[in-house]
Amino acid sequence: MIYVPVYASVLIVVAVVAVVMAAVISLRVLANLRSVRKDAQPNPQIAAWAQSIGWAYQPETPDLVHRWSGPPFVGRSLLNHGVKAVQVVDGTTPSGHSFCSFTFRYSTEGRGLVNAHYWITALQLPAPLPALSVTPKRLPGKITDAMGRCHVNIGYPPFDNAYHVVSDEPSFASAFLQPNLVKWLLDSNRPDVLGIAIRIVGADLLCWQYDRAPYATPDFVNRVTAIDNMATSLLSIR
Repeated sequence: MIYVPVYASVLIVVAVVAVVMAAVISLRVLANLRSVRKDAQPNPQIAAWAQSIGWAYQPETPDLVHRWSGPPFVGRSLLNHGVKAVQVVDGTTPSGHSFCSFTFRYSTEGRGLVNAHYWITALQLPAPLPALSVTPKRLPGKITDAMGRCHVNIGYPPFDNAYHVVSDEPSFASAFLQPNLVKWLLDSNRPDVLGIAIRIVGADLLCWQYDRAPYATPDFVNRVTAIDNMATSLLSIR
């Protein structure tokens, strides 16, 4: 019988655990690389659909990842990886505003590798406006955008209980949240509205929700129409 010292047994166990952990990490990295490649792969169907409407398409636009800060771009943290803006569609709204709509994706480590996707639509306004954030209260705290600014209630409990509104100018936020927009935001039967958040950052109007962008669907077109209508409403205030 061969005698193995206790310390040697411990070293063997540690070595085995290290090998297993390295294998698990390697598998996660490979899975993430496959996911990133798949998300950023050119999609001829989306390209053809966008072209048929008169819009442009790019499978990936790296500059969009760093264009904005704050929610939902907190996924740009150094703790995450595979951060990309993919399947980008851009063009002009019916009212003549430039817009882009894309899927913002990143991977993070939790209980295993988690891939997060956000559908973001951004519209360029003619001039900067006061900062504004309209965020569903049911979103995780790390995603909401308190910004250290004034909290706004519009006096309609169903909306005030469902959304967290903050702005540099409360009167501006109240003027923007007209009854038709409030009704639209509370419409739980519309996939393009469910869980949507709105932000004004400088001269950009952003809408986003936790999901991949639903390309080549009425929901996608409805989102572009909706953000166009929001821009028209904002310009009537200022």
